[in-house]
Amino acid sequence: MGHGLGLCQYGADKMAKNGYTFMDILEYYYTGVSIREVKLPCIKKPLLGKIIVIDPGHGGKDLGHKGVCIGLLEKDIVLELSLKLKERLEGLGAIIYLTREEDKKTPLDERVAKANRIRPDFFISIHMDYYPNSGMKGCEMFYFRGDIESKKLGLYILENLKDEKILVRGIKEGSFYIFRGVNVSSLLIELGYLSNRLEEMKFKDENYINSMINGIQKGILEYFKY
Repeated sequence: MGHGLGLCQYGADKMAKNGYTFMDILEYYYTGVSIREVKLPCIKKPLLGKIIVIDPGHGGKDLGHKGVCIGLLEKDIVLELSLKLKERLEGLGAIIYLTREEDKKTPLDERVAKANRIRPDFFISIHMDYYPNSGMKGCEMFYFRGDIESKKLGLYILENLKDEKILVRGIKEGSFYIFRGVNVSSLLIELGYLSNRLEEMKFKDENYINSMINGIQKGILEYFKY
């Protein structure tokens, strides 16, 4: 017998025998509720429901840095990698937004506003570095002071980049404008140095780009696993 507090097994059994579906029965006993399908992460979609904004730096007339050897442009490298990373992460179930998807200038305040509207799990800004007249090279990351989760994500990514044979320079605090404006955990990735001739040449190699994407993807997967 039911007590008005939930489902009555006897009544539900009778309804089922009279041809009512399980949805009909649930809606009869639990009035005022909405029943819907909820998808959960699985082996094929381990990032299901995770939201990430990827921010390819520069664009349009804002070229960013220019390579010293063959003139590769920062704006082109970071967009190519971001588009491929977006496709890869979406294949794992994540919801990915880009602050720009083509070669156009997007002001910093627009990038910040978009991230704050979406409120993703992470905001990841992608750039290239440059230091004239030096042999500096390698991938480096920055997180805003006190942002422990971004630091943790950065460390996972760095470890996986090392596994992909990518030279890394570590992670440190940064106080970039983009960090101060975005209201969610934010990580800035400097992929490498366009002031280094050998490193610039690597960014013409599709296999090298894919290795970088592999490292970033695996780092994100590890972060959300733990």
